Amino acid sequence: KLRIDRDIAREIIKFGRWIVISSSLGIFAANADRMLLGSWVSPEVLGFYAVALSLFTVLMGAGDRMLSGIVFPMLSEAARDSQERFHRLYRKLHLPTDLIFLFASGGLFASAEWIVRLLFDPRYEEAGHMLKILSLSLVLAKYNLAMNAYLAQGRTSYLSAINAVQLVGAWTIIPLGFHFFGLQGALIGIALRSLPMLPLTLFFNSQ
Repeated sequence: KLRIDRDIAREIIKFGRWIVISSSLGIFAANADRMLLGSWVSPEVLGFYAVALSLFTVLMGAGDRMLSGIVFPMLSEAARDSQERFHRLYRKLHLPTDLIFLFASGGLFASAEWIVRLLFDPRYEEAGHMLKILSLSLVLAKYNLAMNAYLAQGRTSYLSAINAVQLVGAWTIIPLGFHFFGLQGALIGIALRSLPMLPLTLFFNSQ
């Protein structure tokens, strides 16, 4: 018979409501750069930023696919098995993930301007400098491993809290950077907008 299992329904609602909240906060945090820059700079400069962001997104997307397609299933399976196995696997994955993102950040920082010169004509030279600054955010992207670990354990409330902090941080750091240092400061703020979530992430990791 078609029926509703109350226990399963409660579990889905409890899990799903935090996913909805986390996703909503994450959208505003992720798009803060374009919303803010769009009101501060000329369409030409915003176009350069769009080019730099699109190139950066290719590399960042590859890292995210690695985490969601390979790491997350491994952590989910370990979490269903036992907490001891889960924590052992998390510690095992920590160093390789850190190295991948750190090397990616360094490699993109060193080659950003060359990549733009290779793919675009000299009019887009400024995008190379922007891409170099954006590469710094890959250093903080290594903490996305923790986000996948929280999701694998069903701790979706952790993700909501982190996205809330990231949202406030993005809408604070980027304007402050632009106010004091202009476009350069705004770009650095964009690259470091995930910085405020680190203390909360370290706190959750200790639980």
